[in-house]
Amino acid sequence: MKTSEYEAIRKKEGDRYEFKYKGFDCKIVRVNQKMGYLCGYVAIPWESKLHGRCIPEIEEKYDVHTHGGITYAEFESDNQYWLGFDCAHLWDLIPLLEHSHDPNRTYRDMEYVKETLMKMVDSIIEVGFR
Repeated sequence: MKTSEYEAIRKKEGDRYEFKYKGFDCKIVRVNQKMGYLCGYVAIPWESKLHGRCIPEIEEKYDVHTHGGITYAEFESDNQYWLGFDCAHLWDLIPLLEHSHDPNRTYRDMEYVKETLMKMVDSIIEVGFR
């Protein structure tokens, strides 16, 4: 992707989008400005069976829908526990990473990440609460 194409996408999408879905705080962030890919995050309420769990435990015991698996599980400065995923996998087009421009790779845009976050929330609800 040319820098001008990326800048047009970035201007259209922005670098951050926050929303609520079924009571869950969700956010999409372009965390790496040097590569340009997006990440999606869901705040996990303390009542959830997933709250405070590490990635290997979640992957082993629970079926949580994400893009490429959970790649982030941390308490943030807002004291919320966040689970997230990135769109920088082998099959993803990473806008500013030249060697990722294989025609078989796909850029994961804001709409894709939002839809994936909503599916993730649905699967978190299915896991259940304490």
